[in-house]
Amino acid sequence: LYPEEIRLISRYARLMAAGSGTHVKFSIITNGTRLDSETCELLADLEAQVTISLDGPPEWNDQARPAKGKSQSSTAMTVAGLENLQKVRSRLNLLTFNTVFIEGSDLLQNYRYLRQWKPDAINFIYDLKGDEQRLNQAYLTQMKAVLNEAWLTGGAEELRRISPFASYLSALERQARKLNHCGAGRAPAAVSPRRPK
Repeated sequence: LYPEEIRLISRYARLMAAGSGTHVKFSIITNGTRLDSETCELLADLEAQVTISLDGPPEWNDQARPAKGKSQSSTAMTVAGLENLQKVRSRLNLLTFNTVFIEGSDLLQNYRYLRQWKPDAINFIYDLKGDEQRLNQAYLTQMKAVLNEAWLTGGAEELRRISPFASYLSALERQARKLNHCGAGRAPAAVSPRRPK
């Protein structure tokens, strides 16, 4: 994260939009390890949507996202950034999490861990590698457990916090039909073009 560059880019974007009736929105995706108080104030001033990449509790996230050249846990650094972000939370547009499902992931454990920060959304991203059929089944089984817990915890409102199901619920409520929607890479199942051996 480079606060001075973000400040310059946002100023330029606002200048370019001035007088055109265009409202500029700012989004940033970060691992959260460099979210100090000054950077969080800047993001709040921009009313930014902040997405934190965090793959669950320290025992899992530190393996998946090790800190570079630091003796400290990457999760501890992210949590420190999240604590700074919580101080300006009311001035942010949204706080969301990206968490990646790979072999060995426990999505229910990740969901429980991430909920402590009361995010607006959690995006469970599927990383297509290895034995796709077996991983698809594991992902679907684990997402079912997440959705069951979300429903029991907060009903439809809590389900809306889980991507991609928020869009599915919205489409159902509007009785809107999606045409030509692939969703590859973001769907609860993926298909590989490779043929079995």
